[in-house]
Amino acid sequence: METFLADHVQQNLSNLVENTNKKHETFRIKHSNASAILLAEEEYDGLLETLTLLSLLNFRERLAISVQQAKQQEVYTMEDIFGET
Repeated sequence: METFLADHVQQNLSNLVENTNKKHETFRIKHSNASAILLAEEEYDGLLETLTLLSLLNFRERLAISVQQAKQQEVYTMEDIFGET
């Protein structure tokens, strides 16, 4: 992850925002003794969704079971479940 000083970011914000979205780059911005991270909104939303899923009770265990079932081809179609096409 590249690090930039806040002064550089002020002068190049448009390019940095464009790169975060088009190239999925993440940047650290330093100012005095503080720092912040610039990342694409889509990446941020994905991180929040992952955190939410991982915080659900037994999610990891249920996911592992589902993955194992898929590997063993124990899968069902929507028609199997709902009887519709």
